[in-house]
Parts: sequence; structure tokens; C-alpha cells
Amino acid sequence: QGQNEIIKMLKDLVEASRSLLSIIQKSFPLEERPFAALAEQTGLREEEALSHVQALKEKGLIVEISGIFNTPALGYKTTLVAMKVPPAKLDEAAGIISLHPGVGHNYGRENTYNLWFTLSIPREKDLAREVKGMQNRAGAISSLILPSLHLFKIGVFIEPGKHGEDAHMEGLNSEESDFSFNGHISPDEITVVRGLQKDLSLELNLEPFKHMAKSSGMEEKLFLKLAKGLLEKKILRRYAAQLPHRKMGFTFNAMICWKVPEERKMETGKALASSPWVTHCYERPTYEDWPYNLYSMVHGKTREECQEKARALSHQVAIEQHILLFSPKEYKKVRVKYFLEYQNCQKETEY
Repeated sequence: QGQNEIIKMLKDLVEASRSLLSIIQKSFPLEERPFAALAEQTGLREEEALSHVQALKEKGLIVEISGIFNTPALGYKTTLVAMKVPPAKLDEAAGIISLHPGVGHNYGRENTYNLWFTLSIPREKDLAREVKGMQNRAGAISSLILPSLHLFKIGVFIEPGKHGEDAHMEGLNSEESDFSFNGHISPDEITVVRGLQKDLSLELNLEPFKHMAKSSGMEEKLFLKLAKGLLEKKILRRYAAQLPHRKMGFTFNAMICWKVPEERKMETGKALASSPWVTHCYERPTYEDWPYNLYSMVHGKTREECQEKARALSHQVAIEQHILLFSPKEYKKVRVKYFLEYQNCQKETEY
């Protein structure tokens, strides 16, 4: 499906489908009858709500409905990694990196550090050793390990708009985190995580979690109780629908790397996070050849739109020293699956 076809689908959506698409991006109800809850919010009948969501999925306007997790709270180490790869070998290197089950997002970016990816590994594994092994296999020259020191904001929302072309992307409300792990996640909660990270089946009936719970070997009431508990503990950030950003016209994204004076980091991070244009905002460590300590993501339908947003943000926070890293190529974009891959991938050389 091309971008124009997706835009036409958005334009042709009935109001009920448009409303549902907005609602379930933020939160899909963790209830025994979730479509009844959605029906109450939209004035539909339960069966109609299910039918609309099924149609949205079939049209490709929903990629999946699954859990979005606070990775460190699961007991995983997580980081952004930037690799410097010989340009002629970028595609080959990206393919090798994408094979790793802990890699969620993997992009080529316009910089000497030209391959950027997110990596999550079990807590007992050595992060530096893992990255070094990946660097060697990919034939990269060097790497920067850039874990989040402070999260100011995370969350993408696409407003479908009324006419297709007027769809726009914005960040969800600011959400800060200290990335701590208290070690308190039970075996039953891990079972629920394994279930929630799978794409929700819409083909069965009005009670989709009944099948998910049964597949997990658990009663539905207990499964949903534990799921809501994960949400309350912020181990589960949200359970929601993911939309196809690029297919919906948001073909450009820019990572804005800011060089911010130490004494202004917190105020600047909070100010950037307050902008609806910013979908992600983090503090990360600096290196001798990489002095940038704050990172914010903006998206747009054109390169110029992202550049204009960066200029406006620079003026807003009064920080001139920054660079924009565009990603002309998306090699991988998935939600990482936890407590599964490494059962069959104990050695770092096996992927």
C-alpha cells in the first residue's frame, strides 16, 4: 500500500472509525469486553466497535495492538547505540544488526555515525561486550553507547484529521522516569508480559483477552488483574495500537541532538518535552567526539517541516548548538519481545 492509498483511506474513514483510531492509540481497554468499553466512548454498539477496529487493521491503518513496556522496569538493560560504518557497507551492516532480537529500531542517519539503533538485553548480560561484538560483526569502525540518563517524554500520537492530508503527529503528554529497577516482577507477571507483547487477535470474538489468557495458561480475570497491576506500577507504559507512521505520510524524522550547559539540562529537557512537536526527549551521556547531551525527536511530512520545527525549538529553549540527524532509511522498527528471544539465543554469536 502506497502513501497516497493510506491518505485516501484516512479521508474515507467514517467518524466512528476516526474516533476509535484516536482512542486506541492512547489506550486500548484491558477489560474482559474491551469493545463494550470502546462502544461507550463512541456511541456505537459493541459489535460495531469490533467491526470498525477489525476494518482498520485489515486496511493497514493499525500495525498491531500490544503492550509498550518500561524496559528497565522489566529488568533489561537498554540503550541507544550509534555506529560509524563505512558508507559502502551500511546496508550490509544494518542487516547484521537487525538480526539481533534485542534491536527494536534501526535507522541509517546522515552523519559520520551513520547507523543508529536501540538495544535491549537481559540484565545479566554485559552491555559493552554485547555492543563490541555487534560492532565487530557489522564491520563498524566505532560505537557510541548512549543509554538514557533521564527520560523527559516518550509517546507518539497521530491525529487522523478530517481529510487525510491534514493528519498530524504529536507527542503524548510528558512522562518522566528515573529508569530504576527494583527487581520486583513475579513469574506470573512475566507470563502476562509475554502475552501482552503479542499482537492482539481481533478474529476470535468480543472477548479477545480470553484467548490470550488461555494461551498463557492463566484465568482471564487473573490475567487482566495482573495486566492492570503492571500498568499501575508503570512496568507497562500503555497497551495501545501502533499506526504505520511512514505510510501515513510522516516520511521524515529528525533526531535533534542538543549541546546544553550542565546547569540548564533539566529546564531545557522539560521545555523541549512540553512541545507537542516532540515525541521523545532524553538526556544521554557525552563523549569526547560527541558533546550532545539532550535528544529530541520530531517528525514531519517534509524535510523542511522538521528543520522549521528545530529552528523554532532552538529559539524557544535558547540553545543554538544542535544538529539534526535525518534518517533516510528505516531498516527495522518493531516492538522488542521480552523474556522470549534469549531462551533460544543464549550466546551472542547465535543470531
